[in-house]
Amino acid sequence: MSNARSIRDHNPPEPRPKAAISVAEMARMVGLSRSRFYDLVGKGVFPPPAYLVATRRPYYPQELQQRCLEVRGSGMGFSGTVALFYPARSERRSPARGRPLRSRKSAERPDPVVTAWIERLGQLGLEGLQPAAVRAAAAEAFPDGTEGKDDGAVLSAIYRRLRASRSAG
Repeated sequence: MSNARSIRDHNPPEPRPKAAISVAEMARMVGLSRSRFYDLVGKGVFPPPAYLVATRRPYYPQELQQRCLEVRGSGMGFSGTVALFYPARSERRSPARGRPLRSRKSAERPDPVVTAWIERLGQLGLEGLQPAAVRAAAAEAFPDGTEGKDDGAVLSAIYRRLRASRSAG
């Protein structure tokens, strides 16, 4: 009996469809942004929403929700056109390595801590440092992380490692 209960607890039931949902919620269900979803509604890929008479607010009743999910799953648009969908960014894989592709946004955002270290190390005479090299030196010096450590001690350890690697190379 306890075994049946544990299986049931680990496999929650499928969510029951709602009577009506907003356009934004429908867009999330099919894995698209609201603006892209509206764009595809305009092109006839997805069915247009119904509208509440009193408020003129767009919504998707259960029948249209099901139709939108069928369009996404089958690739056959509402108007009979073929609709191709790319997987979400988090699901895309690098063809050569089979690893998830990294978003350009994450590559463009500098780590403020590493940026501060680079600036202070530049003041100490180490110029042209790359963030990856500074992170590697910090990880080598502090395998358990730098949180809670004295800033001067962290900077000193990173400086020594980078200086040693430059003189060795």
